[in-house]
Amino acid sequence: MVKIDLTQPDWTVERAYKQQMKAGAYDTIAEQYHDPATTYSFQVLEGTIMAGQDIKLACFRHLQDLTRVGQSGFPYHYDMDKCHEVLNFASICPDVDTGQPLPLMLWQEALLCESQGWRNEKGERRYHRVQFSVARTNGKTYLTNILLAYDYLIASDGLFNQDLAYIAPVVSQSKKGWRYIQLTFDRLGELSDVKHMYKQQQIKTLDDVVRSKKSRNQLLRLSHESGQFDSYHFRLAVADESGDDGRIGTIRENIGKITSGQVQVFDHQFWSISTAYPDSTSSFYLDEKLAREAMKKDYDRALDDVLMINYSQDSEDEVEQPETWIKSNPILALKKDTMLPSLISERDKKKLDGSLDEFKNKNLNLWIKASENRFLNIH
Repeated sequence: MVKIDLTQPDWTVERAYKQQMKAGAYDTIAEQYHDPATTYSFQVLEGTIMAGQDIKLACFRHLQDLTRVGQSGFPYHYDMDKCHEVLNFASICPDVDTGQPLPLMLWQEALLCESQGWRNEKGERRYHRVQFSVARTNGKTYLTNILLAYDYLIASDGLFNQDLAYIAPVVSQSKKGWRYIQLTFDRLGELSDVKHMYKQQQIKTLDDVVRSKKSRNQLLRLSHESGQFDSYHFRLAVADESGDDGRIGTIRENIGKITSGQVQVFDHQFWSISTAYPDSTSSFYLDEKLAREAMKKDYDRALDDVLMINYSQDSEDEVEQPETWIKSNPILALKKDTMLPSLISERDKKKLDGSLDEFKNKNLNLWIKASENRFLNIH
């Protein structure tokens, strides 16, 4: 296989993809794999779907790794059955607002397939760390609920004494996120296909835990503020708003406690989820940089168990190019007519009041210095 190093100035992901296509490197996988992650990767790299450089890198990595399956020294395979399993579950998982399942967009299906479909030689999930970032109001909560419910009800079925966790920066945030999780589990328990499982496993949804009396599996509500992680060995932990290091200084330390406790758990996975924050010294942002550099070195196997999916603009200049905002707001492919005018209006207001950096930060998912410590406001 050709050594591709995208850190070199004469290489771009677009050029590398075209070279591989011309060489016929993807002919076999195009015939063999028709799942959402592979379809999405081809469409992004062909330019059919507009995406930022980080998403292009992740798509290129997915295709390159599919060509490596079965080769010596590459210990992973892509399990289509696991893709179908998580997507089938997502198709019945109700949205908290409507009470009905929402059809997932291709990018959402691709994320679920990549994170759950790639497996190692033991059958464990390849990606022990998943770092997911997208601008506000792009369905992050719904995906989180699907992931937690799937792992608790399906992936952990038949296991005992499994710990799962939903973690927010502070207690008040954890309560808000937990309300959505509670409602998701309650509505799942009303479905005829799931009701029998709830009764058999004696599953109860409480104020700070979803617990099975029979299996003793539990999904806990926790916060970085409390910092109570040392005694747990989580099968799955989802840390929401992980980029909030500037306000909650213990996030990096707590994540270290969580992941160190997971090493002895079979098929474990840790998700860091966040929109960009003003403080670019955040460990979340630094982890993004590390993952990006690792993906650029296609020939190397560094951070092979880390998946980074970052929907972000490529440049601050794109604040003047609404036609590109789908890079950070992939849901615009579905809600362009209603959402894009609102985003443009929000940008224009931020221009007038001098807080445009806040719009870039939260609505375009760009890590910039959006706040400074000063005695007097600059205005």
